[in-house]
Amino acid sequence: LPVITALLWFITLTTLFLLWRLLDRGQRYQADEPSIAFVSGVGAAHLLVFTPGCTLVSLFYIMTIVVDRCLRYHQRIPQLSGKWQRCWGYSGAFYAILSGLSLIALSSFSLFEYPDIHWRFTFMFSLSLIISASCQFMEAFCLQKEYPDKPGLRRNAVLKFAVIATGTSLAIIVGVLYKAYGGDVTSRRGNSIGSACAAVEWAVCFLLTFYFLTLALDFWPTVKTSSRIPCHMDSESTAEIENSAAPNSTTDPQKRPISSMLKNIGNSLPRLPVITAVVWFGMLIGLLLFWLVNAHGKRYRPDEPKSVLLSAKMQRIRNPSINLGLFAADIGAAHKGWFTPGCTLVCIFYTMTLLAERWLRHHQRIPQVMGKRQKYWGYSTAIHGIFGGLSLMMLSFLDTFNHPTAHWCFTFTFMIFIAISSFSQIIEVFLLHKEYPDRAHLKRNAALKFSIVSISTGLGIVFGILYLTCGGKPTTARGNLLLSASAICEWSVSFLLTLYFTIRGSRQKEETHMTLIQNCTRKNWMFVSSDDIKFDGTS
Repeated sequence: LPVITALLWFITLTTLFLLWRLLDRGQRYQADEPSIAFVSGVGAAHLLVFTPGCTLVSLFYIMTIVVDRCLRYHQRIPQLSGKWQRCWGYSGAFYAILSGLSLIALSSFSLFEYPDIHWRFTFMFSLSLIISASCQFMEAFCLQKEYPDKPGLRRNAVLKFAVIATGTSLAIIVGVLYKAYGGDVTSRRGNSIGSACAAVEWAVCFLLTFYFLTLALDFWPTVKTSSRIPCHMDSESTAEIENSAAPNSTTDPQKRPISSMLKNIGNSLPRLPVITAVVWFGMLIGLLLFWLVNAHGKRYRPDEPKSVLLSAKMQRIRNPSINLGLFAADIGAAHKGWFTPGCTLVCIFYTMTLLAERWLRHHQRIPQVMGKRQKYWGYSTAIHGIFGGLSLMMLSFLDTFNHPTAHWCFTFTFMIFIAISSFSQIIEVFLLHKEYPDRAHLKRNAALKFSIVSISTGLGIVFGILYLTCGGKPTTARGNLLLSASAICEWSVSFLLTLYFTIRGSRQKEETHMTLIQNCTRKNWMFVSSDDIKFDGTS
């Protein structure tokens, strides 16, 4: 995870720099910019690279911090014994998550459109990251004192201190130079100070890559330890535990087998689709609030449909310019700072949900079909679902205002891939019901999925027919009526997708807690305890 975070951050910065030097030929994006462009300026000019890159880096960075806490809790990597000393680790995790959220926010609010908000989130990101890194250094220093026989802890503490001290010093220099620069590029001295400030900012950003790599050194003890034995125990204690531990002993948390850890991970995986549904629903509600509160229900462009839900008399009484038939894509294009990160998060969590479902079926935590050809439906569900998630992310990058053709092409592919994935999953659940007729919830889930997918598919077809019939132009009263009706169908399909995510989560949670005795009987297994499984070839 930390290596992936470092690679994503480095690729994002390198891409932005190459776009500025090669594509834009080192030009100034605004009149008050120095000769060397700031990272935020290049990112504002190339939001399709900057916003997704920062969002992915933030997610993987937060996942890295959460996994670090989980590994320390399960004693896979060294953990401080004192309660007060552990506050350094918890503080570091809290401020790290805050810095990740601030990075998403600063990339969503463009420097050109929201300069004040952007720089506030930039300051919050820098301050939170410095506090988090300092807390992590204090934790590594305390660990080195508590485990003096582990030289790797001392090396990690020294590396963290070097990177953090250098990065903090350069960040202070950036602040001082930017204050002296003040946006004055008319004089030669002001341009030189601004260029130096931008150059130091690029250096701080690239230095952040090495900070992410120092987190990978914290995970190195997991390679040499198992889930049964804490990483700080010596060889004698290790041998004693291995000789005295019973196969079904699960009372001591230090002797829990790896199946117990897999069980805990499996029980937490059903939360992924619920998170996906919550993020998707929150993004849709946010778009509606942006439209109703900020835009007061007005049209963003002249070619958008007018209100068809109110009569002409009621429109004159209430608000002559209000519009209740606006497309969700148009609102998202007007508020890309909310729409693009939301769709990216949904894509990531939905992809993780599909992969988690495949993992649970592979480990038989939920029912798995036995035939090879029948398993193709499950693979089709995962593959088309992932392509659908990527199409959702791309249509949020290519908005309807600047890239209308590309946006609607990705919208069409998103609907097609999600429909194919949904119907493949319905067939898979139907086959599972035939193979496990005693599990009534499989039939119920198949019926619920079929009803939601059928209604959504029907509304999607109606949306496409209405949009193509009027040609996307409300030039006449009939065209305005058809275009408004297609917008209503689009919103209905979007909200129905929330129910689709929720049903997936409830099904996985229920099936995860079901007994696997029938599956194990087919493969000549028997249970020794709730966590340990032994093979029995004579049954």
